[in-house]
Amino acid sequence: MKKVKNKIVLFFLSLFISSISYAAGLEEYQAFLAKENATPIQEKYDSLSEFIPGYIMLQSGTTSVIPVYIADEFQKCIYRTMVNTEKMKPVSLDKWLMNKYGLEKAQNSRDFIYTLADERYPCLVTGVCQPFIMKSSDGYMLMLSFYRFSDNGFPITVVRSVKSLNLMAEALEAMLNEYNTIIENKITENIKKYKIIVKPFVLESRTYIGQSSGEFDYILSSFIEQDGVTIKPEDDMFSRLFSYLLYTTEMVKAVSTIELEQFVKADSNSYEYADYIVEGRVQLTDQINIFHISLKDAKNNKTIKEVKFFNPDFSLSGLWDSYHNIIYSLADYIFGKDGYGVVPDINTPGQGLFINNIFLGWDKLEKCVLPKGKHFIYTGDYLKPDSSMEIKGRAKAVDINGDIYRSFFLYLDDRNWIFRGKDGERVWKLLEK
Repeated sequence: MKKVKNKIVLFFLSLFISSISYAAGLEEYQAFLAKENATPIQEKYDSLSEFIPGYIMLQSGTTSVIPVYIADEFQKCIYRTMVNTEKMKPVSLDKWLMNKYGLEKAQNSRDFIYTLADERYPCLVTGVCQPFIMKSSDGYMLMLSFYRFSDNGFPITVVRSVKSLNLMAEALEAMLNEYNTIIENKITENIKKYKIIVKPFVLESRTYIGQSSGEFDYILSSFIEQDGVTIKPEDDMFSRLFSYLLYTTEMVKAVSTIELEQFVKADSNSYEYADYIVEGRVQLTDQINIFHISLKDAKNNKTIKEVKFFNPDFSLSGLWDSYHNIIYSLADYIFGKDGYGVVPDINTPGQGLFINNIFLGWDKLEKCVLPKGKHFIYTGDYLKPDSSMEIKGRAKAVDINGDIYRSFFLYLDDRNWIFRGKDGERVWKLLEK
């Protein structure tokens, strides 16, 4: 392991290393806040215990329609929110990463994380955080992928969908709370996990050309506009979101190789540590989108299953539903015919849906794959689940279908069962006997 020998001085908004060795240099941060606002958060950062874990922050990924000022504010907001949790702190390794990987990228995320884990740092550093923000027709998707040094290059990802950026700070607070709850409670740790590599999806924009004779064709174009949002070939939010929804099955460790593309090769033949590879092509038009998804064996790159799915719009909710259906179509080939259950369709207008504090979606669930056995799904607002105290305190009149609890009790087996409220509590109690 390489060792840092020289004395360091750490600040939150201006992170310096004095005379630090080249191998693990944490260099100066940008000033992310105006001076008049910097002092309180600086002082809070300085007061954090040396045992608070640090995360190497990478620059936010974005789609092309996100202006630079929004990406910058997103990055600033992440740093502020991290420090305010008092459970994590941001650090920078930008110059060292560029020096090491600027010319020759790492073969894969596992090698990249192994290299970083092998360094000696002047403060406690436990992983890497890759942010991402995108815009669709019905709002924005915020994503944070945490690559802990202990997780072999597969991230724990937290996601929220917001209609307005005015909700950014509140959403990030909920996301970081979700992440910290997952790692503190070791949620789903004992469930067998299949390792899946999601390669960048090829985006193919096609423009409809019609003739007076009635003949028509779709010709390749440099971009497509759907519901007021321009999508270019480089705007691959699709593979990132697919990787996340694989993760929410609780039976998969998934990584989208485009996430770390600044430092890691997005396409490699070195995935012997994984079980499967997913490749995708998305045909984008102003009438309909077609997803072509291939599941391959990671050991020999042979195709196991191909799925085509048709999506009429470019909304987050539409993408979410499409991916649940595609994963359901692949489930037999990933988990085995008897290796999973399917949540009966749930409709919860105006509500978010959470399992083990993991964000499953909002308003409805269709074809959601989970492990067999008992599960408990909380509802809440679009950002965080209701606590049990909040649920129990609700008036009956505002609950779904008159239930006392806004909750769903699932038993997934050869037949998939769903119970609500008191019925679910009674079933749970009997299953424990």
